[in-house]
Amino acid sequence: MISSSAPVRDLARTGSIRCLPSSVCAKPNSTSRWRTISIVLVQQSNASAICASVLTDLGRDSQRIGTLLCAQTGAQPAASLARLIAALPTGTLGADLCPGLLLANGHSPAAAIEALGTEIYTVHAQDGVQGFGQSRGHLCELGDGAADWPALLGMLQERDYRGDFFLDQTPSGDPEWELEKGLKYLRGL
Repeated sequence: MISSSAPVRDLARTGSIRCLPSSVCAKPNSTSRWRTISIVLVQQSNASAICASVLTDLGRDSQRIGTLLCAQTGAQPAASLARLIAALPTGTLGADLCPGLLLANGHSPAAAIEALGTEIYTVHAQDGVQGFGQSRGHLCELGDGAADWPALLGMLQERDYRGDFFLDQTPSGDPEWELEKGLKYLRGL
């Protein structure tokens, strides 16, 4: 049996868990920054071919300068992203697993891990709740939502995940307190 708390303790000891703002994530001891690019997956065949060509070029350029190109999960089922990643040259595009966004949009983080497997390059440690009826779901503080973090961490460990975990803040009144609380939550797992 795999202990789901082991990855967080190991990551906390090695310093891989970092409190970072969600828009720009600076890597320690580096001047490089994480940049977010929004890409909408399109169903029309000619647009899909153009999108694949652009992503291949972006992925090649990213590899050339030593970075990873990741697509954020959340808005669409992870199976769509998995199909896109599989259609591109190996290593071109990875997934940024965002359990909170997945939950807020009515998708399962566990199903996303199953679909994306080892193509998950980064994880946003965030939480969310699904909406009911016509209401939209929303992000919430880490540990206060529906994400089953012990199970998700166990699933990531089974897939030998070695990437970074990024703590996101929600639009609350005190981001420092929220990030500190999130880090304490993760270290306590």
